[in-house]
Amino acid sequence: MADKLNFVDDGKIYILGEFDETISQNVVPEFTKLIAAKKDQKNAEINIYINSHGGYENELLALQALCDLARKEGIKIVTYVLGIAYSCGSLLAVYGDKRYTYKDAMNLMHLGETTKTVKTPLQLERINKFVNEFFERTIQTYKKCTQMPEKEIRKRLEDDKYFLNAQECLKYGLCDEIIGEKEITENCKR
Repeated sequence: MADKLNFVDDGKIYILGEFDETISQNVVPEFTKLIAAKKDQKNAEINIYINSHGGYENELLALQALCDLARKEGIKIVTYVLGIAYSCGSLLAVYGDKRYTYKDAMNLMHLGETTKTVKTPLQLERINKFVNEFFERTIQTYKKCTQMPEKEIRKRLEDDKYFLNAQECLKYGLCDEIIGEKEITENCKR
């Protein structure tokens, strides 16, 4: 597993690299098997550990679809942000039923980017429609999965590089709990 940054091991999903083709190759098939294995278990959960700069939206959409399938089967999705959850990582992190972030973790909310080659005015029109729908879907995901009002979400996403620390993630509902704050206070007292 050491050579893979995105993988499933011991029933846990790790997104520790870019959202790239390794998601489709290594994670999607195993995530699907996890759902099948856990669908009849009482109080089943699937844990997703995230430390990613983001990447391709098609890989994110595949993971979100599998999260939805797991929920349909009665399985809860639990996300953990270990260090960074940027772009697609942020959208996956907020998509959990229970969301944790570690005390020093960072989150990046932004609309993302799309690069498409355009050769004709008709293609430009279609690409613009696609990009606008993608951006709107991003806004609606944050609206549905956080406590931020839509106006605030739109304002933050216009910045395109809106970084949040763990406390801000908790304040705005991007996570439900911060891991490590109490532990460091208790362990570092002299």
